[in-house]
Amino acid sequence: MTQSSQFMSIARSIEEWVADEAVPGASITIRHRGETVAEHVAGEARPGEPITPGTLFALASVTKPIAASTVMSCVEDGLFALDDPVVRLVPEFEGSVDETVEWYDPALEALRPDITVRQLLSHVSGLPEDLPASYLNFRTLPDLETWTDTMLRMPLRAAPGSTLRYSNVGLAVLSRMVEHATRSDFWDETQQRILDPLGIDEIVARPQGAIVEQIADVVDGARHGSASAAYNSEWWRMTAIPWGGIYGSPRQIARFAEMFLPGRSDP
Repeated sequence: MTQSSQFMSIARSIEEWVADEAVPGASITIRHRGETVAEHVAGEARPGEPITPGTLFALASVTKPIAASTVMSCVEDGLFALDDPVVRLVPEFEGSVDETVEWYDPALEALRPDITVRQLLSHVSGLPEDLPASYLNFRTLPDLETWTDTMLRMPLRAAPGSTLRYSNVGLAVLSRMVEHATRSDFWDETQQRILDPLGIDEIVARPQGAIVEQIADVVDGARHGSASAAYNSEWWRMTAIPWGGIYGSPRQIARFAEMFLPGRSDP
């Protein structure tokens, strides 16, 4: 099968998804040797608004590799090292653990000073995936500082280095660590260290103004229709959680991803 026929087969698939109402809309991009060589869109970003190649989608956890790249840029600049203990870089990570959380274990908490930057990035820190259900009242529209402070209080679920457990909490800790080290906003650092050098302007944190009209609605996010709706609400957009809260177009997500291919060194 030629590349062209392969692409057309994929294009037909997303057309079928839209026709079957599996998704309201979709967009695909193929890059090869630094160039966009194929794109296809189908369906609507919102009622009456067609998907375009420049439509921005909620990136959810695709946010994480972008956030992790910011952390690694700080490592390259010598602001901290991969095997540095996190409690030295984020002192509040050690002293405010919530002992009322059901899985709290004093024996595990004694190991908290052993957690390293590398373990947070690798999801082997022993931290939980997320906050317990209803632990944070989203009806109050908490800001990012409050949300991150709450995550910093989460007790360990396993010994550091012993278990692979996907963790939003780990990214919250890392983002706070970057802010302490740089004395700057995390997403400002991401813009300066990652997005601007790559010439990327269709991956955005805290979108405002006309760019909001480029964002596709998410139909099944948490708290759908409320002021705290995941992905669709102004509060969510402006909170920009580093573990899942930014937006981007497929063509520029592909541009970001290709920087990790072997042999690529240009920013």
